[in-house]
Amino acid sequence: MAGMQQSIETPWWNVLEFRDEIHDAAGAVRDIQTSLYRVAYDRSPSRPLYAEPEYYGQITHPTAQLTALLARIAIALGGPPHAVEKRVIRLTQSMGGGKSHACVGAYHLATSPAKFAGTDLGQSVRQAIQDKLGFSLPSDLDNPHVVVLSCDNMTPGVTSPDEDGPVARSLHQRFLYRLFQGDSAKYDAYESSFGSKVEIARAIGEVGRPVLIIIDELLNYVGQGLDGASLEQVGLAGQDMSFLRALFEAVGDVSGAALLVVMISSEQDATALSPVAEDRRAQIEADLTRNGSPWQVTDAADFAAILRRRLFACDADPAAIAAAASALSPTHAGEPWSSKVFDQLSASWVKDFAGQVERCYPFHPQLMAMAEAEWAKLAGFQRVRSTIKIFAAAAYALQQRARSTDDVPLLIGLGDLPLSDIGTRHAVLDSGLISDAKIQANYGSMTLDDIVSADGSAGAARLLDMSRELTPWTAANPRAAERAATAIFLSSIVGLRGHGRQGAADVEVLAALYVSDSAFGFPEAEGVLRRLTDERDGMTTLEVLPGKGGQPPRYVMKTGLRLHALVRAMRNTVTDEERDTQIADRISVLIKSVPFDNALLVRAQQGKAHRSLLADFIAEGDSARSTRLVALDPSMFAMQNGEEAATRQAVESALGLGLEPIASKWAASVVFVAASTRSRAQMRTFASDYLAYRKAAETISHNRDEATDGIGAKAADERDRARQSLDRAIRRGFQHLMFLGHTGTGKVYRSEQLQGNVNDGDGRTALDGNDVWRVLVDADRAAPPGGLDGKALQHNLRNQDYGCPITELRDSFWNNPRLPLLAGGEAEIRRALQDAQDRGFIRLAWGSGQDAISTSAADIAINNEALRVLRPLPKTETTQPAESSRPQHTTLPSMSTALTGSSHATASVVRPARRIGLTLTEDLSQHTDRAADLGAFLREVWVALDSGQVSQIAAQIQLVLSGEAADAIVAYGERLGLNVVDRELGG
Repeated sequence: MAGMQQSIETPWWNVLEFRDEIHDAAGAVRDIQTSLYRVAYDRSPSRPLYAEPEYYGQITHPTAQLTALLARIAIALGGPPHAVEKRVIRLTQSMGGGKSHACVGAYHLATSPAKFAGTDLGQSVRQAIQDKLGFSLPSDLDNPHVVVLSCDNMTPGVTSPDEDGPVARSLHQRFLYRLFQGDSAKYDAYESSFGSKVEIARAIGEVGRPVLIIIDELLNYVGQGLDGASLEQVGLAGQDMSFLRALFEAVGDVSGAALLVVMISSEQDATALSPVAEDRRAQIEADLTRNGSPWQVTDAADFAAILRRRLFACDADPAAIAAAASALSPTHAGEPWSSKVFDQLSASWVKDFAGQVERCYPFHPQLMAMAEAEWAKLAGFQRVRSTIKIFAAAAYALQQRARSTDDVPLLIGLGDLPLSDIGTRHAVLDSGLISDAKIQANYGSMTLDDIVSADGSAGAARLLDMSRELTPWTAANPRAAERAATAIFLSSIVGLRGHGRQGAADVEVLAALYVSDSAFGFPEAEGVLRRLTDERDGMTTLEVLPGKGGQPPRYVMKTGLRLHALVRAMRNTVTDEERDTQIADRISVLIKSVPFDNALLVRAQQGKAHRSLLADFIAEGDSARSTRLVALDPSMFAMQNGEEAATRQAVESALGLGLEPIASKWAASVVFVAASTRSRAQMRTFASDYLAYRKAAETISHNRDEATDGIGAKAADERDRARQSLDRAIRRGFQHLMFLGHTGTGKVYRSEQLQGNVNDGDGRTALDGNDVWRVLVDADRAAPPGGLDGKALQHNLRNQDYGCPITELRDSFWNNPRLPLLAGGEAEIRRALQDAQDRGFIRLAWGSGQDAISTSAADIAINNEALRVLRPLPKTETTQPAESSRPQHTTLPSMSTALTGSSHATASVVRPARRIGLTLTEDLSQHTDRAADLGAFLREVWVALDSGQVSQIAAQIQLVLSGEAADAIVAYGERLGLNVVDRELGG
């Protein structure tokens, strides 16, 4: 496969050869505005090629209307006197419709009848004469004389010596001089008879042979031309108007005479005239209506044949035409192309595709239908002239492209005009399809910005094609987005189409995208269209109009200020810093603390490393006895996709773990939440959108004028919707939790990820404290709100907790990950202590051993270091179980109880002092269940020391323990001035 040239051995760019003058001018059609004056009077080397009858015949397609016109003139000149009804013919078509071209044909017919007869057009005219009369006319038409009055090359009242001698100033005088070819005697005989049809008829008859009078661009003369005549020419306008009226009447009375006059009908001519000139035009139109016949030399259906004849020096190979028609035929497209695209089009070219390709080749019938049925109806469009310019420039540019690339269409369609080519672009913009100069300039900019730039490397649509990853259909349709955008552009510049429609229906665009490759199917075409209409990457000037009554949507490019274009421009002004700051701002609004005490945001800072930023956070906000939900700014902290390491290491440090732990007494009560790398990208997209809409709304609000009317409210609505989308993306993105956990070996880093999605009804987000708390409960890291009662408290207490100051136990719920986080804080602890005491699970006592009886949770002095939690007193005295060969876990009696005697002992009971000595040697690596018992024993020793009941101590302690615990003991011992022996085992 060779790109869009698939399966065509002889594509059009190899089959068709441009005419030399088109090739030499790089696609610009020279002398497209045919000049009758240059044909009749120019004898310079630069005389146009069509001044020769043979070449004129080569470039002129014998359309039915032109053939009939020239046959009628020939019959009027050389046929029977009564073979024609009216000898005055008026060409009324608008500019660019082929009027001057027809005048040149009439000139060649009369001045060079033999040469003209040898052309295809001459043969067609001869056949038309034969069909009309039943016989042929003399080959020389009796040698007619031709009088050419090229009114766009005349200045009323001013002589033209080369054409009219030294004295002729009026239209009548010029006519006489040219009629008699400078014969002064005959000129003088009729010079004063400007208003007499009899004398004018006699003058025409005096030539002695047929006379063809051609008056081109008459309105130029009788309009502004006569308005500009000087005061010295008083009466000139009256003479000329009288002469014209008499001439129109006289020609009809002279056998062998014919008059061809060019004057656009007033309905199709927007030329502004003075009131006097307007009266002159109305008078002449009335005279022509009375004495002549209106005529149009071309029809829209002739465009295709005219184009091919005008542009190419040879006919196309029928095999190449058939191959292209077969490749792109809608009947071969298959499903769903047939039912969803081509069956939805009511265009005739779909039903007779092969026949239309044969007629239009190398142009696609869809493009030709647009030119013939829609462009040609616009008043400003110069029908034949403009169409030739556009199609010539496009075909030439594509032929040049075919030399270096294979992305050239088999048929030049609605989306294939190469707007990157300056010749094609200007041909379209200057064609008259766009009447307003400002709108024309705007559309010129739009093609470069929204479709394709002049060098083909930019433009919204072109960039979509260039940035597209390679697909199975890339080679078959490499300019898919550009083609779709071009089709929309050409459908938009015509204004309102049939039935008040604007722009292109989506089925029209999809039809323009079709190529003969199964890899580029209907879904792929729809995908291209979706990308093209995307507000972020697509065309800024494109507006999607919803279909009415079940009709498909329509796409139109508009030049006025559009919100979409303004938002695109504003989006380009959004900096990365603005975008990320906006995300952080919204996080601070969206995060919900309950049931946490506080919800905080750690914002990214320029130049700060991850760990350094969290160290600052800990130093400033390591709050005592406060549960904190801490969101990490996603512009710096992110999980997954290879960026998790820096975030995890920093969080581990903040939790007091890792290689560089950050000192934090309350790390156990903070939960960090973060977003994933992928969700961060989504947040940034939505943040840019929101900021763009916000800036657009502000711009409109501050600069209200006609251009912004109607889009202010829409901008505000879109801004609010964009903010909602941003908020959803942020909530959806925060799904990761990081916190301090605990195992049998100590503190550990833990992470959890929320399940579900915030799009769902049960969706959860880590920015919602309630959602996070539920995860912590499931992970045994927090108690359900209000869930700590006496039983739960007893369950969470270890042997070492009994006898310690209640303040230490209290703080453990915030600084020891072994205990659950509490939503109710100190109040919940008080309630649990009261419940446990009431149910006999614990005793509350002062350091002296005296019970601290409370009747309500509020009575518990939880902030008093002298208050302790003790085990309840046994109801009966029990003995220790016998020691077995394997150490068993036992519950030791409280030493505080032994010291006080009972829970009701008073401080007045004094017992004699005692000396206690013991030796401990335990291999705890083999009997881990003894660790808790020994810990409880040492706790009782600590209680005795802390309460001041130990008066002397002598001890030698040897411990084998983990390095982390050893560091702490050695450091503490050295601070006390103890002789600590520290030896690394195995060193």
